[in-house]
Amino acid sequence: MMNKENELGLQCRDGLVLRLLNGSLKGCEYFLSAPITLFVAGGEGQTDPRHEPPSLPPETIFIPRHQGGVNFEIVIDTAAPHKSVLRVLNDDGTRET
Repeated sequence: MMNKENELGLQCRDGLVLRLLNGSLKGCEYFLSAPITLFVAGGEGQTDPRHEPPSLPPETIFIPRHQGGVNFEIVIDTAAPHKSVLRVLNDDGTRET
């Protein structure tokens, strides 16, 4: 399998490898092969224990944060992984890069 470094991480034939560069998961790598992977940044204190947790897709990775954080999705174009995008999700809407 041939690997090539790009802005999102390592590009592989069957998906991407995302490497986190800072925070509590610094150095962790995730192999992403699903068309869409959701990353949820937040702390345990942000959920209300009186309510059920939100329903999340199975392709969700939780990034622990003490405060702040931005949720985002990596959208992989399976026909052309080099055209994959980062979709930032915030209260103002979404932004793709």
